[in-house]
Amino acid sequence: EAAWERGIKNRKLLNAIKKLSPQDRDIILNLMGYIDPPKKEWSKTLKDGKVTINATTIARGLGISPDRVRTKVANIFKKLRTELAENNF
Repeated sequence: EAAWERGIKNRKLLNAIKKLSPQDRDIILNLMGYIDPPKKEWSKTLKDGKVTINATTIARGLGISPDRVRTKVANIFKKLRTELAENNF
């Protein structure tokens, strides 16, 4: 039963993510680590070879300020919370 409920929640989350704009979807999926490796132009390879992604690296790739990226991420989460609440997540 728990696995079934997780499956339902995963589908609701996936449907909410699909409703985002393509750019918002790319940002959130890359930032949350669902795309591995993250978009090359939005990430940075560290000296130890690890790839990192954050608001600063995404901002560099998009040509906007890190604060603008943080605002976009906050708005994306707000959209997702609203969509999920409407679907009884």
